[in-house]
Parts: sequence; C-alpha cells; structure tokens
Amino acid sequence: MVSNKFLTALAVGLPAIQAAVPEIAGFTLTWSDDFVGTANSLPNTANWIIDNGTSYPGGPANWGTGEIQTYTSNVNNLKLDGNGALAITAIKDTAGAWTSARIETQRANFVAAAGGKMRIQASLNLPVVGTNGIGYWPAFWTLGAAYRGNYQNWPSIGEFDILENVNGINKVWGVMHCGTSPGGPCKEKDGLGGNRECPGTTCQGNFHKYTLEVDRSATPEAVRWFVDDTLFWQVTSDDLPADVWTQAIFSLPAAAVGLSLVSTVPAINPATPLANQSSESSEDSATIIPGAFVVEWETGVADAPGFYQSLGLEVEHRLDLNYQLFKGASFRIVNRSNDVSNDISGLIAARPEVKSIWPVRTVKIPTVKPLYVGKNRTAISGQFVGVDKRQAEEPDTYTPHVMTQIDKLRAEGYTGKGIRIGIVDSGVDYTHPALGGCFGEGCIVSYGWDLTGDNYFPPNSPEPDADPYDGCVGHGTHVAGIITAQANELGFTGAAPDVTIGAYRAWGCNSLTTNDILLDAFNAAFEDGSDIISCSAGQYTGWANDPWGIAASRIAAQGVSVIVAPGNSGRSGMFLSASPATGVNVTAAGSVDNTITPLLLTAGSYTVDNATGISEPFGFISGGPEFAENITLPLWSVSNRSDSANDACSPLPDSTPDLSSKIVLLRVADTSECYSSTQATNVAAKGDGITGVGTVTPAQGATWINLLNQGSNINIHIVDPAAADIRYEAVTNDVSGDLTSLTTAWGPTWEVVSKPQFTAPGGNILSTWPMVMGEYSVLSGTSMSTPLIAAIFALVGQARGTTDPVELRNVISSTSRARPWFDGTNVHDILAPVPQQGSGVVQAYDAAHAKTILSVSEISFNDTENFVAQHTFSIRNTGGDTVIYKLGHTKAATAYTFASGSKSASQFPNPTVDDWAELSFSSETISISAGSSAEVTVTVVPPRNVNATQLPVYSGLVTIEADNGETHNIPYVGVAGSMKETPVFLEGPEYGTFLGYFNNPTAPNTTFTIPRPGTTPPGNVEYPSIQTSLLFGTQMARADVVALSETGLPTTAFFDIESVGFLSGFPEHWVVRRNYRLGFTGELADGMVVPEGTYKIVFSGLRVFGDRGKREDWDFAETVPFVIRYIE
Repeated sequence: MVSNKFLTALAVGLPAIQAAVPEIAGFTLTWSDDFVGTANSLPNTANWIIDNGTSYPGGPANWGTGEIQTYTSNVNNLKLDGNGALAITAIKDTAGAWTSARIETQRANFVAAAGGKMRIQASLNLPVVGTNGIGYWPAFWTLGAAYRGNYQNWPSIGEFDILENVNGINKVWGVMHCGTSPGGPCKEKDGLGGNRECPGTTCQGNFHKYTLEVDRSATPEAVRWFVDDTLFWQVTSDDLPADVWTQAIFSLPAAAVGLSLVSTVPAINPATPLANQSSESSEDSATIIPGAFVVEWETGVADAPGFYQSLGLEVEHRLDLNYQLFKGASFRIVNRSNDVSNDISGLIAARPEVKSIWPVRTVKIPTVKPLYVGKNRTAISGQFVGVDKRQAEEPDTYTPHVMTQIDKLRAEGYTGKGIRIGIVDSGVDYTHPALGGCFGEGCIVSYGWDLTGDNYFPPNSPEPDADPYDGCVGHGTHVAGIITAQANELGFTGAAPDVTIGAYRAWGCNSLTTNDILLDAFNAAFEDGSDIISCSAGQYTGWANDPWGIAASRIAAQGVSVIVAPGNSGRSGMFLSASPATGVNVTAAGSVDNTITPLLLTAGSYTVDNATGISEPFGFISGGPEFAENITLPLWSVSNRSDSANDACSPLPDSTPDLSSKIVLLRVADTSECYSSTQATNVAAKGDGITGVGTVTPAQGATWINLLNQGSNINIHIVDPAAADIRYEAVTNDVSGDLTSLTTAWGPTWEVVSKPQFTAPGGNILSTWPMVMGEYSVLSGTSMSTPLIAAIFALVGQARGTTDPVELRNVISSTSRARPWFDGTNVHDILAPVPQQGSGVVQAYDAAHAKTILSVSEISFNDTENFVAQHTFSIRNTGGDTVIYKLGHTKAATAYTFASGSKSASQFPNPTVDDWAELSFSSETISISAGSSAEVTVTVVPPRNVNATQLPVYSGLVTIEADNGETHNIPYVGVAGSMKETPVFLEGPEYGTFLGYFNNPTAPNTTFTIPRPGTTPPGNVEYPSIQTSLLFGTQMARADVVALSETGLPTTAFFDIESVGFLSGFPEHWVVRRNYRLGFTGELADGMVVPEGTYKIVFSGLRVFGDRGKREDWDFAETVPFVIRYIE
C-alpha cells in the first residue's frame, strides 16, 4: 500500500548540537556544528570531510566492513534540511545499487585531558524502516587520529561506536574496538559492547541523544555510553589499558548498507513470517572475565574474607554462594602481581579449602527482535481492537494451547493452582495488568529478587535489590505471560494462569550476566520453594560441567523440575545444545512453529461505495516512510489479481490515472529480477511521490481486489500511527506450522545423551511485553517453548497430584507427538531426527491422564566405542484393568554430523542417509495386570551402510501401543561411528590453523616488532595473529606458547611440549566446536611478558571420551615459528 508525495529510503538527522544540547555543568563546549545553512546544501567543509567511493585510498575494500554502498557528496545523499539538521539518505537505484554518505570531522585531536572528562554527543533520528530493515546500518562513531593516512592499522588506533543500529531494530549498540584483530583485549572483530532499547520512544522516528563519555578524573578511568542520559555500557581501565582512550580521535556519522537487504516498500502478500527466521540470536557470546573465579568450598568451609587474606592477593569479592546445594564464593583478583604466582588459578585450586574452581564467564540473554510489537501506552483499555476480552470460562482457542492439548486440561479446570514456578530471566514487568499489576504476597508475581541491580555491567560486582522489575529487556516479561497471563484484550491467557510466579532478575538492561549470578539465581529459586524452575537462556557448549550446569543438575536431583532452553543454534548443526539444558535430569525444551502468525497491526478502516456510517476495520504494518497524518483516500490497484507476480515491475501504462491522490495497492514481485524500489519508482511516476507505506495481510488484499473487480469504490481511512489503535489479527502458517523450528538447537550432548527431551510451540508466540515497551509482542525461539513446557509440567502435575520431576518428564515424553522431518524446504515421509525434536510435541492432556508410566524418558546407545547394545526399561500399569502392550519401532532420519569430504561440521540441513537402526525386543507383546510392572529389554543393531567418518547419528522411537487406547514412545539416539576418533584440531591452513594477518598465512620466522605490553603502541603495529578451528567438542583446549630460542623462562612439560605458558583465555574447559581468532601481544595468560625471541603456538584438544593422561587421545596443531621484537 503506497500513497503520495515522496520516497525516502533512509534518513539520519543530526540536529544543531550547540543549539539543541543544553549546557552541561562542569563541561566546556569546544566544538559543534549546528547545521544551519541553506536547504539542499552540503555541510560546512571547514568542519567536515566528505568521504567518497567504496574505500579510503589504499584502505581495505568496502570500508573494511563489508558495506555495499558507494559514498557520495551528492545532495540526494547528504544535505542540510534548512531547519538546523543534516539528512543522510541511503538510496537504492533501479539496478539495485546503493549510494549513501559518510562525513568525518576535520579535527582529529579530540581527547580527554589527564584528570578530566570529555563528552561527544549528538541527537539522531534513525530511519523508520518498518519490518523491512535488513541491511540498514546507521552509525555515529570515532576513530583514532592515527588512522588517517594509514588505513591498515585498525583496531590498534581504537574505535568507539557511540551509536550503532542495524536492521531497524529498536536498540542502540555501544562498542569499543582496540588492540589486535582477530582476538586481542577487545575480543576482535566483535569488540566489547553493550546495547539497550531507546528509552520512552523507539530509536526509529524519534530524536534521541547519544553520548560517549571518556572519564579520566578518577581511578579506575572509564569510558561510558549513554542514550538520553541513561548509562547502558562502560569499560574501565581495570578491564583494559587506558591508553586505548587517551589517543586523539575524530568523529564520523554515516548511513551504511550491509550485505543483506530488503527494499523499503513492503508487500501486501509477503511470505508468512516464520519462526525459522528466529527472533533470537543463536550466537554464544560468553567470555571469561580475567582473574575472576567461582570456587566451591570443601564441606563446612565458608570463610571467604579469611580465604582472600590467606591468598596474599588483592581480591574483590563478588558473591557469597552459601546454599544448601552449593557452598562457595566468587571473586576477582585485581592488580595481579607476577611475583606471586604464574598460575593464579592453580594456586587457588591447590588450597585445601577449595573443592572446585571455574572461571567467571559472561552469559548473554538471547537477543530478541520482536516480529511484532504493540505501542507504548499508559493504559491498555480501549487500545486494542479486533478481539473481545475472553472470559476465563470460555473455550481456550489459543493455538499454542490447542497444539499441546492445554485447552483440554483447562476445560477440565486445571490452571496450575498451588504450583510455584521460579523464572530466571531478565525480570518481569509485574505492573502489566495481564500479569496482575503488583509484586509481593497475594500477587501473581509473589516472590523473587533482582540479583544484578539496575546498572549491572560485567565485570563489575552486582548490586542486588528486592525488586525484579523488567522495563528494559522484555524477555522475562514475555516468558511470564506465556505461563500465567490473565484474560486480556488480545483474547489469550497463559497456559497456567493460577500458578504463583517467582521472578529472579539475573540479567540487567545490557542483557549480560555471569555464570556466578546464574548459579546464585538458581539456588535462590530452589530455596524459595519453587516446584519448577524455568530459564530461557544458556551457553552453547554441549557439556554440562560449568557451575551453572552443575547447580541445575543438583536442583533437579532434589525433586524440582528444571526446564531450560537448549538454544537457537539449529542452523549450525548437531551437538550444540546449550548448558545447562544439557545437564543431568534437566529438561531441554525444543521448539515447533505456531500454526498461525499473530499480527499486532496499526488499525485503519475503509468504506465501500461511499457508504455513510458503515466502515470495515483492517490492520496494517507501518513501513518506511510511515503515514504521518490522518488520511482518507480512494484505493486503486495496479492489478486485478491478488496473486499477481509482477505488479508495477514495468512502467505503468499511459492509461493509468493520476495517482497523486490515491492509495495504491500492489503485491511485491515474486521474481528476483524486480525490486520493490522499482515498483515504487513506477508507481511514483504516475503521481507526486510517496508519503506512506504499509503492509496488509494477504486476505485483506484479496478482499479489496475482489471488491474493486466488482466495480466497487473503496475509500481507505488511516489515522496517524502515533495515535492509532492496535489491531490483532492472525495469518495461517501453512509453511512450517506444527513442524520443528529450523532454529531449535540440536543435540545430542558430547556424551551422546538425547537433547532436547521434547518440543512445544516457540515460533511466533504472542505474549506480554513491558508496558513501557509496547505491552504485547510476538517473539520466536526456544525461549518461548521453555516457559510453555514449564506451565505444562504445572498442569500435568496438578492433574496427576505430583511434582516429581522424573515421573512428569517420563510421562510427558512418552505421550508426545512426533513430527516429520522438515528440512526447510520439504516435509519428508520420515520422522525428524530425535536430536532435533526429542520425542515430539508435548500433549498435556494425554500425559495428565495416562495410566502407563515408563521408567525412562530416552535411551542412548552411545557411539561404536562405548556401544551399549541393550537397554532394559519397565512399564508400569497404574490403571484398574489388565493392559496388553505391543512393542514396536518407528525410525527417524539418520543425519550426518559432517558432510562428505569435509572436516567441518555440517550446517542445517544436515545431510541424511537412507539407513536406520534395527530394534528387537525381549517380548514384542506383554500383558501387565492392574498396579503391576514388567521389564522389557531392547536390543539395537546400528545402521550398517553409512560412512562412519561422517559421524552418522541414528535415532527413532520405541513404540508401545496399549489395548486401552494409549500410545507411548521412548526416543532413542546413537552414533554409528567413534566420537573419540573424530579429530578436535588439525594442522595446516586448510583446516583453519595458521599464523596470519587479515587471514593470510604468514611466512615462517616472520619478525613482529611490537610495543612491550603495558606501553603505548604507535599508530601502526602488526601483532602476531593466530587462527585455528576447534572442529569438535573437547573437555580441554590448550594454547601453549613454546619458546624456540633461549629465553631464561621456566617451562612446564605437557607430554613432549615444553610450554612457557598459555595464550590469554587458555586453557578452556568443556568447549564446543568453534573458531579462534587470537592475537599475541607478548603477554601470557598469567600476566608474564615473554622476552624477545622465537616462538610458536601449539594448540591441543582432548578428544571426546579421551584420557587426559594419554598423548594419543589429544590432537595437536601448531603455527609456524615467529620472532618477537619489542619497540624500545
């Protein structure tokens, strides 16, 4: 839907700093540009350099960041607007090429004086791109002055991204880059950063103030990022050398365009948004906090202050962890001294008080991008239209509940009453009317704690308080609504609306936390009496041996159901379930896609044939530009067909009427040869440009075209979206509905334990959202399936009269409904692999009323070297009559971990092979009298016609059909190959292990002349850069620095390797497959600086099921020799 005036693809405004920004106490304004000047003129070149082309002279192509636009000085891309603002516009031409603009301050000497502070700030209005913002990349940032004239010395010159925004997401990212790339102190190429949503109003379509503060007035020195004076990220000199921010810098605003683009004109009939376009990031961003540790005390020892004093080190206490199931503490060593010990972790581990030690790691909550979100309102009543408020006694038609039989249990009166669910997440907006509107005794959210504090930033110590309110992330509020939302304007309720919720806020506004805080949260939820603990986050490891995973397993062993999201790494292949979902007795909740796509639309109306007093409602998704005022205009359609493939892909005919006073209906082309921008250009040519863009549902578009074909006249009435109501509608998902979500993480674990246990709807889920962020939203991921399964545990537990986690998990697993294999394109006539779906979609009613209880929820036959050919399980008949059971087998797709000829794990969809296991049973038919049990032994013959080196994972279901009408299943999994024979590291650049710079292997004995650690580097420094790939999981990964010349350093023998120490961050324990990009500055992990000389790096990894004491169970890969020289 397109109307008149003009088309703007992207605009970034920088209003007058001097005029718009008030004076700041204690600061003196030293530079500004108020952008006052003639409209359609370029900015003042006395202040600004205008970049042109696709790179700096001699610099990396595409500006070194993969941008696809060409920067110009054309006023179509860069101009003053005549009202004290600068507009930067990215434009896509009819051939699909993009142009935009980037400017740099002429001055390059902005710096914070020693003992002082400096602030750089601007007000920016980011582009409104609606749901089609993929690829947009507006930014406001700085670079070190040394970058000018030498464009190969990034990131050593330093970079502060004051604002980065991508894909039209309502978030601001603040990022710091420094040191070496890849790796280095700033974890390049990702950098160190945080993010948050813009306060009050969205980043898009509204001016917000973005500020960078460099503070050298106190110790430690710090760099801070603000949006509208709200701090959302900081880095201190305790974390990094302060010389990163003592360099002179210059500033750059720009509007870049990334590699993947969607046009600014949306369709009236786009493909239904699916959950396989996940709204959650599957990337695991966990990093070790240097010098920070979690320790578990030996029994009875809990004197943390005395322990710190005895270490003889300067220690910053983080947390007391004195719980029933875990007694310990977390702390951070500061100002480490090399004369104390070269191995601080070893020093601590050797103390008799210490039972176990782990590094403190950051954990990021899954990044949520709502597919649809409501508007910020101060009250709900009357704002949502299109549905009636459901009364509790009415039938439950909410599709996730129908898919899982929750509706049937609710019809019987089960609501979870008396069950306590502890939610470990980002907190809950308990002020939401659908979540009860209050916190404390007598409220729905009646207990809990804020374990981080409002402004928590790792590695700082948390500042907990008693208020678990979530008004800045939203994740936990969405989770809570899935469990317990009350009747509301959108016509749905939570699955178990009468449970009692405990909210444990373990992530702050920057979406980061640490594993010690999560350990704290889980134990607090357990000791506060939670019957069920639900957590929708994790770390991608495939192992369960970190302190968080150990805590979850211990709690599960104490009779509490622990339900955890396995993650959204499904597109990255197998063996990637997240911890602690991988834990023993922990339930991992996979995801299937909703059978509908819920839509939260801007409400409009239309009339037919000028009918007075009669109007029909409709809803639309605002595009870019938004309609900015109330409009009533006639509708005109480019085509008389609702399935047209090429509307307006060619210039419209001369017979086309004047479109300047019409709303134009068209369908986005079904061909890649026609861009939406081409369609918009052809429509605009018959009118006076474009003033608004919106998307309606396929059904609405077809209704209008049918009316127009009948000769009717249609007038569309649009209210300014800022004042419009929200309309709820739903579109049938006939592509992936009720199929396993493509993003749901795959198991099994590295020990070949089946994960996930089962699935529930997690793709395209409507639930609550913080009031200040829009009230309701639609999200996707295992974060959404996890709370639904937690609620089902509550309902089934209430119905069966038990909270025993083993019985509940077994009966829910055995009654689940397995789904066919969907490879993203085709649905196959075979079950999806068990490592993807577990036993299938949970069926709450069948689980609640089952009379048959099995003793196991899954079976693992392990791999060929640890093969367990037989398993025995019991069947218990709890009914009043004798039941005859028939045993059988249903196969699932056998999937390869590796593609043919590849040493790297295959991405989704994993290749499959037409060969399966054969199962036999000690008895194929068994009769069990009422109240009795019987044992059955199952024997497996793994598939034979497979390539074992590709590590085939076979799976399926043991089926148990009862003559009382019940059907039960036990999922099984096995590996027809050797986990231990699968390499962890391989040598050579072809396998990703080499010494290099910008990913080019470096010749042996190359000399690197670098600044000595702790000194200020010059502008251009090339550090040794090491890259390697961990091809498979490992219990331990080492990166040893080996001296090849005389250094005088002591060495430690590791088999035949004489190591002088580790690269920073090593050794790592319980590691998933991953790529390493590391820099070496001359400083080892223990803080020791190596002398000048010749070195090499030797990587080693213990193979799965390997023995640490046997060299043959380790894989090794080493770099070529290199020489270190220091700048004197």
